[in-house]
Amino acid sequence: LCHDLDHRYIYCTVLILKVLLYFVFMQFVICYMYIYIFFVCMYVCMYSQRGTNNAFEQKYETALGSLYSSSTLEMHHFDRAVTILSTEGHNILEHVSPSDYKECIHFIKEAILATDLSKHFGDRKKYKELVQGRSFDKSSEAHVDLLRSIVMTSADLSAVTKSFPAQRKVAELVYSEFFEQGDLERAFGAKSEDLQDILNRQKLADLPKMQIGFIDFVAGPVYETLAEQFDELKILNEEVKRNRHDWETLKEQGPYKFITPVEVLTAKTKSTVVGELQKRHDRRRKDSEEKSDEKETGHSMIQ
Repeated sequence: LCHDLDHRYIYCTVLILKVLLYFVFMQFVICYMYIYIFFVCMYVCMYSQRGTNNAFEQKYETALGSLYSSSTLEMHHFDRAVTILSTEGHNILEHVSPSDYKECIHFIKEAILATDLSKHFGDRKKYKELVQGRSFDKSSEAHVDLLRSIVMTSADLSAVTKSFPAQRKVAELVYSEFFEQGDLERAFGAKSEDLQDILNRQKLADLPKMQIGFIDFVAGPVYETLAEQFDELKILNEEVKRNRHDWETLKEQGPYKFITPVEVLTAKTKSTVVGELQKRHDRRRKDSEEKSDEKETGHSMIQ
């Protein structure tokens, strides 16, 4: 998310995760070490954010996009976590047994990968079927692992459960970063009409409509199913509904206007990404010119 908001977003995420862990995982037989690792996972997910999504990394073949064929940013976060844990003075797992260490690393990897929305939708469908079919078995390792994935995503999307002023500010910062990615894509030749609405700065006036869609199809269903399984979490689902109503009200008021100060929303230049992509563009052009020269040379020799 927006780099200026990292510390606040981490607080928001950890706070909601704490609530979820208290009401959810305390009802299950789960090692306290894993609860601790859960918090580590959430901090790692906020670490080394690049301000672009997986699709961007893949489409423009950035260093990360070339390195990881799927779950690009999530794999990057996991590898950074392993790197930190391998650094002297930072290995918080140094006193656990080799077998427990291996299991913890696996736990961290699976929890971080669960925040990839492309994976989440499949997990959410399975979880909903278990809950609605009343077949969720807390003694089943597979079911608890699935719940772990759902909890990770619910924490990642937790801004929709906050008071509307807080939720609105987070949404504006998030969309401003989406728009910045769209600006980058246009700079590299993409047409505005080909961009998703959430990446198109020209769609700013429709932000309430986009946020309602986000709640209806991404965030809302997560909290609905959690609330269906855990009575203690119904309050979070009610907050999501209240926020949706407030966005609906803003939508009816006409074109949306940002309330966050302009200096906060001012896009930062992603110099690293831009520089990297420019180098790749120059290299491809050079390769293309060399191939063209080779063809011309070949034709000349034949003649």
